[in-house]
Amino acid sequence: MSKGLSHFLAFLASVLWGINFISMKYLSDYFPSYSLVFLRFVIAALFLWLMLWYRRKKDPTLKPLAKKDYKDTLITGFFGIALYFYFYTFGLKYLTANMAALLCALIPIFSLLGEIVVFKKRYPPIVYAFSLLSIFGVFLVLDMKLSELVSSDAFIGILLMSGTNLSWVVYTMITGNLQKTYGSLSSLTFQSTAGCIVLGLTALSDIKSALVILTTAPNAGLIILNLIYVGVGSSALAYLFYIEGMKHIGLQMASLYMNVIPIVAA
Repeated sequence: MSKGLSHFLAFLASVLWGINFISMKYLSDYFPSYSLVFLRFVIAALFLWLMLWYRRKKDPTLKPLAKKDYKDTLITGFFGIALYFYFYTFGLKYLTANMAALLCALIPIFSLLGEIVVFKKRYPPIVYAFSLLSIFGVFLVLDMKLSELVSSDAFIGILLMSGTNLSWVVYTMITGNLQKTYGSLSSLTFQSTAGCIVLGLTALSDIKSALVILTTAPNAGLIILNLIYVGVGSSALAYLFYIEGMKHIGLQMASLYMNVIPIVAA
């Protein structure tokens, strides 16, 4: 894959995630949180298994998941799927979609710190300078005083979105080994399935309410369309585009495209 296409895929993933904030904010007004996250990844996992089945018909050499990789698959499914979207969905209860998207623009900073701490990487001073500048920029765009952030519900939302960012960094740092072994599609399919298992345990508490909404809400058609988008568009295709792009241009470069998310959401 060319570098140009890799950059485009990372950019396209960020566009899909920007739209995702709007759909999730809409859905969170109707659905209980646990079931909402579970249903979106049931849709995503089914779509990914369908894609993988089609790929295996053309290429029977694609590897099934080996026992030695169960641990990494479960960890990445937990952090990148379950924990990430728990923080994300509950954070949207306290924040506007636009503000939540702006906070996700800090992911490149979290990625940079993760590579420094875990992989002992070092970057030129200008990289650190621009990283600090981007934090200041996000704070300016939020247009909130520090006292407002600490004393309001927004502070809870910011903490939850920070958990989202940390979960994403853990996921992207570990998922590279699975990608090298199985390829982007297979590894994401396995991870989404593992995430569904974790999410299903918590969704038991409110799945009945979600099913009632799906069958009785007057706007059920629009709700289902948004569910399909967040499942197929932003949970399956966007993840696939991002990790495929990241594989060729690296974690730090791919994460920079997440600065596009708040622009699209706005």
